[in-house]
Amino acid sequence: MNFYKEIKDRKVRKYFAIYISTCITTLGLVHLFSFRYLLPTYIFDTLLVFVILGILSVLLLAWNHGREGRQKVKVIEYVLHFLIIIIAFFISYLLANKGPVRILSLNSKTVAVLPFTNM
Repeated sequence: MNFYKEIKDRKVRKYFAIYISTCITTLGLVHLFSFRYLLPTYIFDTLLVFVILGILSVLLLAWNHGREGRQKVKVIEYVLHFLIIIIAFFISYLLANKGPVRILSLNSKTVAVLPFTNM
């Protein structure tokens, strides 16, 4: 119960709720504009990776600075945020550079199954 009180005191839920609502709106707009202007799919994928890993950054920020009063920023916070950004760039790079998925080889024989209905 003490951990729940600590989460409440540090306003982690408030930070998390604001972040999630902003991310949902941003992802929705990017998705809409991607279809409208035929943007490449890696833009949405990259944004989604940054949003997912941004949750860690927001939780770190809320835990360290959510209480009343003024807290100093520590060097470890800079390091952790930097690591999160580097990991997000790395995952985005891997997703953007993946090739098309091949299920069958080019010269394999396949069979098409059609429904038995009288058209």
